[in-house]
Amino acid sequence: MKIQLLASLTAFSLTSCMVKPTITNHEEVSIQPILITSNTKSNISMMASAHGKLIADKNGCIRLGDEKGPLIIWPYGSKLVNLGHGKFKITNGFTNQSAVIGEQISLGGGLYEVKSTQVTPSISKACADYGYWLAGPMEVK
Repeated sequence: MKIQLLASLTAFSLTSCMVKPTITNHEEVSIQPILITSNTKSNISMMASAHGKLIADKNGCIRLGDEKGPLIIWPYGSKLVNLGHGKFKITNGFTNQSAVIGEQISLGGGLYEVKSTQVTPSISKACADYGYWLAGPMEVK
């Protein structure tokens, strides 16, 4: 189990470094992003770390790396703010750090394969294909 998780995280980290970004800081997000948050308030998180571009895919699913990156499940209390002109800011409820979609981030947490039902809003079929990243602390690069 640990080897499989380590292999998945390694593959994910390498993939996020090699992929062309789909949204840059100068592009607009054309669809309202969907912020999926945990229903459970907690001050602990998994300890893995992933690095990549924060993106909203064509369905509005907020992912890390590219359109086939894991869907990010944000900590309880996280917020999405429309800054106008197609820009959206996410404030991480775990650390109160903020990032704009399109920025490079490091995101603590861990990869999760099973679709969680303890989230708001519920995860749509369009967002459920590539696994989930249960987010912890975030840092903008």
